[in-house]
Amino acid sequence: MFVFPALIVIFAISIYPVIFSLYLSFTDRTLLYLRAPKFVGFSNYSNVVSDKLFWHSLKLQLSFMLFAIPLELFVGFLVALLFLKDFPLCRLLRSLLMLPVFILPVVSGLTWRLMLQPGYGLLGSFFNSISLGPKSWLADTKYAFVTVVLQDIWRMWPFMFMIIYAGLSSLPSEYLEAAQIDGAKFWQQIFHIIFPLLRSVMTMAVLLRMIDALRVFSEVYVMTYGGPANATLLLPLYIHKQAFEFGKVAYASAASVFLLAVSLALSFYLVRASFRGEVS
Repeated sequence: MFVFPALIVIFAISIYPVIFSLYLSFTDRTLLYLRAPKFVGFSNYSNVVSDKLFWHSLKLQLSFMLFAIPLELFVGFLVALLFLKDFPLCRLLRSLLMLPVFILPVVSGLTWRLMLQPGYGLLGSFFNSISLGPKSWLADTKYAFVTVVLQDIWRMWPFMFMIIYAGLSSLPSEYLEAAQIDGAKFWQQIFHIIFPLLRSVMTMAVLLRMIDALRVFSEVYVMTYGGPANATLLLPLYIHKQAFEFGKVAYASAASVFLLAVSLALSFYLVRASFRGEVS
């Protein structure tokens, strides 16, 4: 009985939207509907699968995760190693490094957009000074996607750092001390002791980041709105445009179900891989 209110809240904010979205995906519901929606079967799913722009957005979404998350993990791991040993102002620097995580995505996106302005932006002026400008980075199809990825890495690598640092701090020191006595080199300690012991921690960090990256929206919305020429049209923004720009709510619901399926498949693969590693 004590958990019943919590279950109601979880159902209302997590489960009911999924069920309602699944229901809408089988109807012809539009944003400005004046009649009861009709059941259309798998028509919306068929339209989504045959839409080249959907596959383009899904490809961008997976590319975004493929580039951003490993780099965030790599940078977070390196910085966590540096902070394992105390040095002057260690705690202050550690706290300051966490600041980008607490910046709202929309604020981060607007900040990067201003910094990249070719005329007066901080980064734009820097690129001009090293003969790489003036260039409108966010309006160029070659660089817009890279810029969105860099913005995400800048904002979210401290999240990886925080989780990995907590995992490193909790490792039993006996293993590393024994390896040092046996003459193990620094890289041997990392690959043969730290990585295996941190496997579950890193898997959890990647899983959390992956779930967050699958719903990246605000920063892309304010930086490029999916442009130029759909070069940054990630899947959440594609779904948003279908629902609220073109009014195709049922179609957008079907695309959302695809996104949910991708998320569940990736999560299942990561958890299963982690479980196999722990068993072995």
